[in-house]
Amino acid sequence: MVVGWTHAGNFCYVPVALAGAPCSALVDTGSTATLMRPDVVPVGTQLEQTSVQLRTLTGELAPMLGRGKVVITVGGLSVEFRVWVAEVQDPCILGLDFLKFARCLLDLGENTLSFPGGPTVKMISPHFPRAAPFTPGAPLPLAQPNMEADRLAVVRGIWERSCGHLEPEQQEELWQLLTEFKGIFALTDAEIGRTHLVHHQIDTGDARPIRSPPRRLPMAYREAAECTIDEMQHAGIIEPSASPWASGVVMVKKKNTSKMRFCVDYRPLNKVTKKDSYPMPHVDEALDTVAGSSWFSSLDLRAGYWQVPLDPESKPKTAFCTVRGPWQFRVLSFGLCNAPATFERLMESVLIGIPQEECVVYLDDILAHGSSFQAALQTLRRVLGRIAEAGLKLHPDKCHFMRREVEFLGHKLTGEGISTQEEKIRAIKEWPTPTDKEQLESFVGLASYYRRFTSPCRFVLDTDASNVGMGAVLSQVGPEGERAVAYFSHTFNKAERNYCVTRRELLAVIKAVRHFSHRTPRTLSVPEQQQQQVDPVDLTGATRPRRRRRPPGRFEDFV
Repeated sequence: MVVGWTHAGNFCYVPVALAGAPCSALVDTGSTATLMRPDVVPVGTQLEQTSVQLRTLTGELAPMLGRGKVVITVGGLSVEFRVWVAEVQDPCILGLDFLKFARCLLDLGENTLSFPGGPTVKMISPHFPRAAPFTPGAPLPLAQPNMEADRLAVVRGIWERSCGHLEPEQQEELWQLLTEFKGIFALTDAEIGRTHLVHHQIDTGDARPIRSPPRRLPMAYREAAECTIDEMQHAGIIEPSASPWASGVVMVKKKNTSKMRFCVDYRPLNKVTKKDSYPMPHVDEALDTVAGSSWFSSLDLRAGYWQVPLDPESKPKTAFCTVRGPWQFRVLSFGLCNAPATFERLMESVLIGIPQEECVVYLDDILAHGSSFQAALQTLRRVLGRIAEAGLKLHPDKCHFMRREVEFLGHKLTGEGISTQEEKIRAIKEWPTPTDKEQLESFVGLASYYRRFTSPCRFVLDTDASNVGMGAVLSQVGPEGERAVAYFSHTFNKAERNYCVTRRELLAVIKAVRHFSHRTPRTLSVPEQQQQQVDPVDLTGATRPRRRRRPPGRFEDFV
């Protein structure tokens, strides 16, 4: 069986969603079947093997990769339909079989696609590049790598995943902006930019060169290390070295994958490096500036550190030893103590003049936002222009444009406000119980990142005094009830043992409050429902008005 596909030539597209993932679909009445590229087939789709072949416009036959059911959403109308999977140019092609099944009405005059009793969708005609006409007698250009086509294909992929919720006019404006700055995206690490605005310096003063002995790598890691060295040398990141400095190399396994990460241990070098005190922005303060915005574009530089050149005198200090000899970095390397300060200074100088109410930057993460589509698009244009002028390049897979909802610095941003990310909350809940100080500090650091979203737990202070001393327990009331947080005890001296029972109980409260002052609020009160937790001695008499023959004591003043 052969399925015919002849391109209609009108290039009419409609925004669709394939199992919830937005993309653009070509409405092609010249295709007898609905086709889908394998890279956009939803994960988990069961494909049936088939011997059917696809006949293209040129008459050539191409194999079908299978057939399966996919939920196609057009204008809010969802249809489960069996599509053919094949290597075609467009992500999705709505053929005659789908148009007949959904009883679509195609109006080329109004440029709309409508459904009986359903929505009417405005079709769009993106200005995708087409082949230039051939002029007889004109000189033919020399064959060049098809980099321009690859770059436009990447831009098109970015546009497709960003425009599913946009109006046709907004989609056109976004497409024009992305094609205008198509050269700002680096397809590989070999294409990353190199800024001219700053050079990173490593100031070690009069320190003598430090040479760490080369570390032995397991045989299983050597191949990965050599491949990484070849890639970095090809991209112009490293170069052979004859430096008296040398640091060790460590291969670290990446989380949830079998790939290895190439790391250089610069701790000895960092100890003798003069520290840069340039301040890093506070995440909470940066996120507060997003208030009032409902359109967001998140940008991420591709290997941002590697886009900052090193000062020529600092290159030898980054040398490291491998089984293939010594190498040194030509660009800013990960692990250097002043790398974050240099990079943050660079990014803030690149975006200087653009207020935080429009653009937020934290190292290589950039957020352009606005209260309206036009305002956010204008800010995005300014940001992209600044990045291009600085000679920096973006990572196309990590950039999201003109979104209503975006993830930034571990938070989810929408027009309604800032919230947490579900995977981060899940990681905190599933974190194993710490068994030592280091694990406890790691967990506290992780949990504290979301402390602004947690309501303060109520503290309960229980005290008791005897003839020789006192004790106190500080507890905290949480979802699982009351739990002890800390303990405190004190032995009375000779003068304190002479106090009456009431003053000893009051002394116990005062000493406990002072001891736990770094944990508890400045003002404490005992609610009526907790009166039973207090030792059955009337401590309220210390503050109850009564006739006195002596002035108030220091205990009463403290209370």
